[in-house]
Amino acid sequence: MAQPEVLGQGRYRVVRLADLVTDGRFNRPVRTQHETTIANDFSAAAFHALALWEREDGKLVILDGQHRVGAARMVGVPEDAKVIPAIIYHPLGLDQAAWLFVRLNASKLVTAYDKFKALLTAGESETAAINAIVLNFDLRVAGKAADGAVNCVEAIRRLFRMGEPEGAVLGQTLAALTSAWGIAKEAYGASLVRGVGLYFHEKRGTAPRELATALGS
Repeated sequence: MAQPEVLGQGRYRVVRLADLVTDGRFNRPVRTQHETTIANDFSAAAFHALALWEREDGKLVILDGQHRVGAARMVGVPEDAKVIPAIIYHPLGLDQAAWLFVRLNASKLVTAYDKFKALLTAGESETAAINAIVLNFDLRVAGKAADGAVNCVEAIRRLFRMGEPEGAVLGQTLAALTSAWGIAKEAYGASLVRGVGLYFHEKRGTAPRELATALGS
């Protein structure tokens, strides 16, 4: 997995809560319960520095620490007080910022979909190739079950890596599932996607239409 070159060096600065934003292209959804847990044990002395990306528009995007920011708001830290310690990275392109987000959050409770979205924004080649295969079947990678949503990131990444050429098993799997059930959300959970993929891997030469007929019946 190639890492985009990070050109900027982090610089320490004290900032205001009012200065901080998130970027939906790679930031994960906030988990309110996690914010509350931090707020309940809040200590100003133990509040360690955020990691921020200074975008070209001057906005400070949170790369690491958005739940700490939420907790600070919960306990009443004033929005305009310059009391928030931060390491600020600039200049970075969007792909570099997204990659840095993944690395900073690698050991945290970030979902597989959160990482997928960030790596896609970063232009990581395997993630981009997986996304292209999914889109080819008029589906999308998502974090929750819904019609047209493939919500099993780890399963499709595993299938993508199976066999030769790379991505063939994933393509066959989605071809069979869409032929049998269209975009119905029940078709794209981890168990079914993984099971159909393993079948194609073990029974090489099986046509997706043949399996789709059996599944549909």
